[in-house]
Amino acid sequence: MPLIFELQSQLCTVRCFTRGLSERLENSFKKLRAKGKLTEADVKEAMREVRLALLEAVIVFAASDIILKYLL
Repeated sequence: MPLIFELQSQLCTVRCFTRGLSERLENSFKKLRAKGKLTEADVKEAMREVRLALLEAVIVFAASDIILKYLL
């Protein structure tokens, strides 16, 4: 497969994932905004969701970086 198609594939993966990250963060904050009064448990759950979303993003970007370095 030509290199340009590999790069396009990787860029599509990154774009799709950042869209997913944005959606996950947005959903976490929507849940918080929907509550009238926040409890400590609500905040802890939202922070957990944010940490997981960011961790997944870091893993995907690191993997993409490794793949691109390997291809180039």
